[in-house]
Amino acid sequence: MRRVLVLGAGLVSRPLVNYFLHTWPAQVVVASLALDDARAVAGGHPNSRAVALDLGGAGAIEPLLDEADIVFSLLPATLHVAVGRAAIRRRIPLVTTSYVSDEMRELDPAAKSAGVTLLNEIGLDPGLDHMSALRMIRRVQSAGGRVVEFRSACGSLPTVEAADNPWRHRFAWSPRGALVAARQPARYREAGCVIEVPAVRLFQDPWSCDVVGVGTLEMIPNRDSLPYAEAYGVESALTMIRATLRWPGWCETLDAVARLNWLDTVARDWPAGTTLAEAMTDGLSPVPGTAVERVARHLGLATNHRVVERLVWAGLLDESPIESRPTSRLDLIAENLARKLAFREDQADLVVLHHELLTEDRSGQRWRDCSWLVERGV
Repeated sequence: MRRVLVLGAGLVSRPLVNYFLHTWPAQVVVASLALDDARAVAGGHPNSRAVALDLGGAGAIEPLLDEADIVFSLLPATLHVAVGRAAIRRRIPLVTTSYVSDEMRELDPAAKSAGVTLLNEIGLDPGLDHMSALRMIRRVQSAGGRVVEFRSACGSLPTVEAADNPWRHRFAWSPRGALVAARQPARYREAGCVIEVPAVRLFQDPWSCDVVGVGTLEMIPNRDSLPYAEAYGVESALTMIRATLRWPGWCETLDAVARLNWLDTVARDWPAGTTLAEAMTDGLSPVPGTAVERVARHLGLATNHRVVERLVWAGLLDESPIESRPTSRLDLIAENLARKLAFREDQADLVVLHHELLTEDRSGQRWRDCSWLVERGV
């Protein structure tokens, strides 16, 4: 029986563990900094085991690697490189769902020398989107055609029924990861022109995308699309866009969060007794008024504007004291949204993936080729 090591016990870990326990099957070790979280994901299955793991300890992961045939790192992306180095030393293949960082790319020569596979970008997006896009592209190229325009958009969303809160969103993966991603600038090519979008403007001009059977969604560019032109073998494409899909309202709300500097990742030592409202409004103009009034004034909105009301509903301007520990504003928001926007047991998530290609055949005639994946969770 194969031996699988899963690092991390977040929202995306349980489906992977369940797959290996009930579909493959395999012996699975779930390792997390919090042992109780690992036990919850392992589920008490006879072929599973939960262990506590602190990657800060020298060599702490290596005994676990020695007992595994493969390791899946579902930890924060910043920890993958340390796992990758250990996997190379122990000659164990590593799989992650995260984008390939420069630091991870630097491990490539050592991994090849050791005969170890480091497989990244193998989730939904990035991951399934790559494979389905390449299937379409290769079909065009094998017939002697070329791709003139490439557009791809993907979203992990709540179903219509589950999008029953003012934010119209629920998190199927790490809220912190989603907020960190919101700090990333974007770059893409359209009609031969390279467009760069700074992070502060990312949510200001969303496109609209109509999905049959789902409705109208918002679409924003997803990080840097240009390297994928080479990776997909469509370097000559005049348009190269990878994008993210969300229910309407998400973009205007995240734009407000960014303008308030609430995506700040610098940890601060908040004085004892500091309330969440005080932490969130610290740094705004010191004008009279409640936290809600000061935030609304900073955004140039009325206090009853839907965006302000979403921030209030999420508890981000509550007068409850925060824990006295070094914490960033982004982490404070992530902790609140993890509670407010969690899926209930009776709710399902929704995956929407769309590719649209403009292709040109041998004769110079152009065609539109589209594909859709719309899958409801269980």
